[in-house]
Amino acid sequence: MNPRGSHASHGALPGALTVHAGGAPPVPDTELDEAYAALRRAWNREPVVALKRRREALESLKRVLTEFTPQMIAAANADFGCRSAFTTKLGDIVTMQSELGYVLRRLPRWTTPEARRTDLHFRFGSGHVQHQALGVVGVMAPWNYPFRLALGPVVAAIAGGNRVLLKPSERAPHSADLIRRIVAAAFAADHVRTVLGDAALGERLCALPFDHLFFTGSTEVGRAVLRAASAHLTPVTLELGGKCPAIVERSYPVARAAGRVLAGKLFNAGQTCMAPDHLWVHRSRLDEVLAELRAACRRSYPRLGDNDDYTSIIDQRHYERLAALVDDAARRGASVELQNPANELLSPATRKLAPTLVWNVSDSMRLCQEEVFGPILPIRVYDSMDDVLAELRRLPAPLALYYFDNDARRCRDVVARTKSGTVCVNEVMLQSIQDDLPFGGVGASGMGKYHGPEGFRCFTHARSVFHQGRVNGASLLLPPYGRLARALVDWLQR
Repeated sequence: MNPRGSHASHGALPGALTVHAGGAPPVPDTELDEAYAALRRAWNREPVVALKRRREALESLKRVLTEFTPQMIAAANADFGCRSAFTTKLGDIVTMQSELGYVLRRLPRWTTPEARRTDLHFRFGSGHVQHQALGVVGVMAPWNYPFRLALGPVVAAIAGGNRVLLKPSERAPHSADLIRRIVAAAFAADHVRTVLGDAALGERLCALPFDHLFFTGSTEVGRAVLRAASAHLTPVTLELGGKCPAIVERSYPVARAAGRVLAGKLFNAGQTCMAPDHLWVHRSRLDEVLAELRAACRRSYPRLGDNDDYTSIIDQRHYERLAALVDDAARRGASVELQNPANELLSPATRKLAPTLVWNVSDSMRLCQEEVFGPILPIRVYDSMDDVLAELRRLPAPLALYYFDNDARRCRDVVARTKSGTVCVNEVMLQSIQDDLPFGGVGASGMGKYHGPEGFRCFTHARSVFHQGRVNGASLLLPPYGRLARALVDWLQR
């Protein structure tokens, strides 16, 4: 769950954005270098982190998260100006605790060497795959789910037996400072270290010779991270994003679809990488969909200004960007309707942006070109599902695709004919919190996967190991090649 797109960027921002006021002060080179060097020394001293120690570290984090829950809620609220406590509990803490429990249960199985088949003519030997830790890894985290998206990759890296250097986002300074305290309380200093700083620190960090680098953020910044990491041939996992479509098939119950799409769009005020970016509906049902979306807004958020469950936009720059998207659409002929049931005067100082429905949109509008990443829902109409699927194939693959339809055959067809990092049918966003499912993008929306066993594999090397037995049939194939060797090769060729 992370903001993406050319403008909806977040996290450590190497070479892409200016430093934001209120962020953590830059870390001197010496502090960053010392943190990296300390982890590298620890790795050289103990290249195999025992399973017992990994489990103890993860269990420690689980306890610490419970202890720090009130502080996490307060820190996120301070960073956003108003951040729903429910959003922090569900989006950051509950899902993190669930993943920790899952990893702790599965880790013994993941770390057990996997026996592999040996061909008949090598029957006296045996082979297996051993998942070996990579070493020292870097994690660069975003601001929108500041705890979940920082600590989730850390959990996977620790499970894999690595040391971790973590940089939280400077755009959520209260959360970043608390993450440093959480890490210090949960982990030994030679296991996980946290550094705080601005975009310049991010540039220096991703230029270090890590054994793996994990970045969550915008596509634009992801390219910069990849370029910096290439100097050391550092493997990189990029969790990016895109314009995630929600498509409602003509016959699907409109009220049900509208309610689910709106709930996903407005959770965390839309500041979620996999939130529905825009909605496709059949032309004949546009008015019905609009009516249901208005009703869902009234039910969910009868008030906005003094409603602690309606989250503010993270900062003024992002707030102004969203307002500019709406203004651009209105100037270009779109229909724009703010959903403000209590008709409140929302001060820009609060950065609370009313849920906004936009229809009669066109490709020329910025709203249709950039990832929205806010509580604005563009609504597009179609006459044929084939037209929708052709349009989606023309565009970069998004992180998520949502499809609403009760016909199993059509669902299979849509999944087969589209490309996205993840898919969710008849719901939104739930695919990302299934502990046993991988999460990640494809193409412009990212590379690499984590969550579930894929998270463990992301931070380990699948090392092939072959043991030759005392009897070695391969010795028959050594020169000089006699009749037996030639006959054996002829037999193997069959």
